[in-house]
Amino acid sequence: MKKKLSFFAAIGLSLALTTSAFAVAFNDIGNSYAKNKILALSDAGVINGYPDGTFKPTKGITRDEFAKMICVALELPQYPKGAEKFTDVENWARGYVGTLIKTGTLKGYSDTKFGGKDSLSREQMATIFVRLLFVETLASEAYEEGDIPCNFGDQAQIDNYAKAHVALAQHIGLIKGDGTNFYPDAKAERQAVARVLYEFLNARYDYEAAARQLTDNLDEESKEVVAKALEQWIFCQALIDIDLGR
Repeated sequence: MKKKLSFFAAIGLSLALTTSAFAVAFNDIGNSYAKNKILALSDAGVINGYPDGTFKPTKGITRDEFAKMICVALELPQYPKGAEKFTDVENWARGYVGTLIKTGTLKGYSDTKFGGKDSLSREQMATIFVRLLFVETLASEAYEEGDIPCNFGDQAQIDNYAKAHVALAQHIGLIKGDGTNFYPDAKAERQAVARVLYEFLNARYDYEAAARQLTDNLDEESKEVVAKALEQWIFCQALIDIDLGR
């Protein structure tokens, strides 16, 4: 049986051990920049490869697949009811999508459309991880005040809903792009998702702390907005935990 991760805990596997013990797990990741992280997440039971022994590191990941990956990594219970309004979520993914819809981590395109089979975009990936850090409102306030400008060369191509999220994720070092551009509309490759998820699990509190340092630079009105949003989030999470039976 594969090992599972505790909620928001570090994976606890050294890269050295991962490389030596599980180097033959996939036959196509030798040149992947995320090789060790892929192997660690695979050993933890968070991600899977394909029957032919491949991982397909440059392949995209669907929104359904991403929902499952997040729920498995954080050991969240499945909540199919949360996705019952969507007509385009695969049955196997409905519980995972429902949980993340319920917690506000994922959002649909409309009241009935989720886009479960659509490829996750890079800007969607950044947005979701910022939500998982519970700093979405902080990101919006800091971005509006100019404390976290987005410095990617293609920042004009980032959709408005994601600009603050991408800027914050760049500011705290969770995403990097290629050094110049971010390619927001491009598919999030499986190796990219594995890298960001691994680093999130191992350094989640460091990333959150780095983000919350931005609060000191906000004006008083924005600080109040962020504080109220955090209070509301804590209250909502308590209700959600009860609803999910945690």
